[in-house]
Amino acid sequence: MVRISKGGVDGTQDRHAVAGLLPVLSLRSRLSLVVGLIVAAVVGTAAFLELRMFEQTLERELIDAGRVTALAVADDLELRSRAGNDGEIGDMLHQFLEVNAAVRAITVVDLDQDAPRIVASTSSGERPVAVDVAREAITTGDVVSNVSGPLRFVGVPLTSASGPMGVVVTVSMAARDQVARRGGLIALLVAIPAIAMVTVLLDLFARRLVHRRIEAIRDTMQRVAAGDLTARAPVDRADEIGAIVLGLNSMLAEMQGFSESLQRRVSEATTELRARNSEMEEMYRRIFDLREALGRAEQMSAVGQTAANVAHQIGTPLNLISGYVQMLLADNSIDARTRRRLEMVERQIGQVAGAVRGLLDRSRYSSPRESLEPHRLIDRVLEIAQPRLDRNRVAVTVNASQDLPHIEADAVQLELALLNLVTNAIDAMPEAGALTVRLSPTAGGIRLEIADNGTGVPASLLPRIFEPWVTTKPAGRGTGLGLAIARDVIVAHGGTISIENRPSGGAVCTVELPAVPPEDKNREPLANPLRVSR
Repeated sequence: MVRISKGGVDGTQDRHAVAGLLPVLSLRSRLSLVVGLIVAAVVGTAAFLELRMFEQTLERELIDAGRVTALAVADDLELRSRAGNDGEIGDMLHQFLEVNAAVRAITVVDLDQDAPRIVASTSSGERPVAVDVAREAITTGDVVSNVSGPLRFVGVPLTSASGPMGVVVTVSMAARDQVARRGGLIALLVAIPAIAMVTVLLDLFARRLVHRRIEAIRDTMQRVAAGDLTARAPVDRADEIGAIVLGLNSMLAEMQGFSESLQRRVSEATTELRARNSEMEEMYRRIFDLREALGRAEQMSAVGQTAANVAHQIGTPLNLISGYVQMLLADNSIDARTRRRLEMVERQIGQVAGAVRGLLDRSRYSSPRESLEPHRLIDRVLEIAQPRLDRNRVAVTVNASQDLPHIEADAVQLELALLNLVTNAIDAMPEAGALTVRLSPTAGGIRLEIADNGTGVPASLLPRIFEPWVTTKPAGRGTGLGLAIARDVIVAHGGTISIENRPSGGAVCTVELPAVPPEDKNREPLANPLRVSR
């Protein structure tokens, strides 16, 4: 959980002190600085503790020297008192004073009726503290110590013939203070080079073990960032950094493999995309050709229907006229002049009949035929219709036998006819549906079934569904020539076509086409057919 404070997110504001104060220093500089500070702290603490212990030891030794001197003076005074030799005490005290340089003064105090009196002293100006220490030592009967500034007072009681007395030795701590000052100076003079030397040695050691290897890792990462995925960091030691380097090299190897795999996939995808583009260009070209063929077929169908009607309307009267002319010519009673005129009429009737037959012949469109594989033809038709299938959400299922014979057909005309059948089935399923295409062999050819689950064909239109101008579509959406053209094309190929409603809903269109005769099976098939996955 992240706590939000007034200054921002905790951890962003409270950064590490070193990182916050020295944001521009390198890792090596930061590490050297931290190591120097740690070494300085350790050496300083050790020197301080060592000096402190030395001061305390020296202080104890000075106090012990004062105590020993006081006891020695007290013993000497007691011996002098027993021997009745009370010679010059001052000379004796000076002798003891010369023995120990740390002793500043020796004072002998007599407690005369509770009023202290200085018997002898090596100091001209005695401190009241010495008298107080002597009184305390005489009162307690034990060694007493007291502190007054840089001086230490050690008092020892003694018993003489004149009564209780006390010996006070004054010890100076100047030697201790001087040693402390010199020791601190020496420690400072020694610690600075020691800290510098330790820092430099640790820096060299860290450079060899850490910094140089991290620099190699950084150089490797920079090379990888520049695009060189073959860069690898050297592994010179099997430690933690070596494990990190091994992991980095392994990751870089995986990245290189992934990059090469990605490049291969991109190259394959680019090649496939080029192939798809070529297929789409070919499909668009075929759609354009089919549209031209469809327009031409509709024009020819309209012209053919009109020509057939005209031929029927003109042909019947011409036949009657021709019959009467022939009857008149068979009559031998007519004169020669009338016979010539009748013969001229008969020739003109023949010319009119020939013109009508020529009009009918010109209205028929024909193109060369070739050997086709039925399933490849269906694949191409469904490929062209695929956009309509996707837009209307129509699922396609193709069931084709493997042993289908070839058929001989005009590829463009038959493809156009089958496309009309598939398009009609799609139009019957405006709200999605299923289209099933079945190809099966027959005794003399193939059977093609195109079934949908759409609205079906009204029963009243089924008998006339292949007649021109008959359509189940709303006005403006169909000409009624599509099925008529399809029937004409299939019949021209020697086949049959029928449409019927399915009991489960929708309609099924059945087309039967003859196979290629045995002597024609080696004809060149349609070039480069493509199967489409749906």
